[in-house]
Order: sequence, then structure tokens, then C-alpha cells
Amino acid sequence: RAAEIACKLWHESAVAATDHPYLVKKCIGSFCARQRGHSLVLPIIDQNQKIWSLQYISLDGGKLFLSGGAKKGHFIPVQGWINEPWIGIAEGFATSATLAQMHEGKCLIAALDAYNLEPVARIVRMSNPNATIVIFGDDDRHTHGNPGASLARCAAVASGAELVLPSWPCDAPLTLTDFNDLHCWLDAQAKEIL
Repeated sequence: RAAEIACKLWHESAVAATDHPYLVKKCIGSFCARQRGHSLVLPIIDQNQKIWSLQYISLDGGKLFLSGGAKKGHFIPVQGWINEPWIGIAEGFATSATLAQMHEGKCLIAALDAYNLEPVARIVRMSNPNATIVIFGDDDRHTHGNPGASLARCAAVASGAELVLPSWPCDAPLTLTDFNDLHCWLDAQAKEIL
């Protein structure tokens, strides 16, 4: 039932405004995002492109999932498709969108969270055995056990993928944890210089 509701709501959603505050704050394009009211809407799909759920992102960056929607093993198709020879997988939409801007024309998908990286990576590998898969992990340096990096490493091992973590400049704040954080911080640094 949730999948049916998700599909209906998705098709009723409008094209996302490129000046949506979340997109502007995160320095990213809209990619696959649509919009309902003030919230961005992102499709959560399987390897057969069936919509199972939706993720909503509010003006201030708050995130909600459609009630009852299936998440495990499903992902947001940010750019391209998983039948391509190179596939990048990251946790969230903003991180995947940042990487899509850096890897134009390449497939980038968002696994929604660190715990879903391995299920998604396994499914992608089964769907495309010969692809180069790259897991772009978060680096939760301030969290005990660094779940972003450790779960990304597990996903890479389980799927025969490469693992890439952010490379931090020596003056980067410890609050930065992912590729989008790094991109936004570097962008702000460049603007200060100008």
C-alpha cells in the first residue's frame, strides 16, 4: 500500500525549484528531486525501477520517509542507472548529488544511510557483475567506531567494490563528515579568498 501511495505522490509532484533553500545550502543541483509544497521529494526505488517509498527534505534540511515505505536494499537514483560500467554509491542525496557534479555522466545513487550501503551494494553487484562500483563513505570522525567509514568498508568488501573516503585538508573542521560537507566548506573558503 505504501508503494502505491509513493508512486501516486511522486507522479503528482512538481519539478523541484533550483533555488530551493536546501539545494542552495548544499551547493547542489536538483537532479532527480521533485517538490511538493515546500519539501523536496526523492524516489526510493529498487533495481527494477519500482518506487517503494519517498524521502522528503524540508526547507531547513529535516528529513522524513513516507510512513510504511520499504527502505532496505532500495536507493535514490541521483544520476544515471545501475546498468552502467561505473557506479558510485554514497549514503545521502546531498552527498551523491555532490559526487554526481564531480563525475558528470556517471551513475550515482544514494543508499539513504550507512546501514543500507551493504544491502544496496550487494544488489547492484548482482545486477551488474562486471561494473566498477565505488563506495563513497562518510567519515564520522567524531563518532565512536566511525560508523560511516566502517559500514562503507563492509559494503565495499561484501560487493567487491572500491572504497573512497573524504581526504581532509589539515585545517578542515572536525564537524565535516562527508563529501558534501567538504565541497561546501571548500566553496566557502574560495569565496572568502575572493
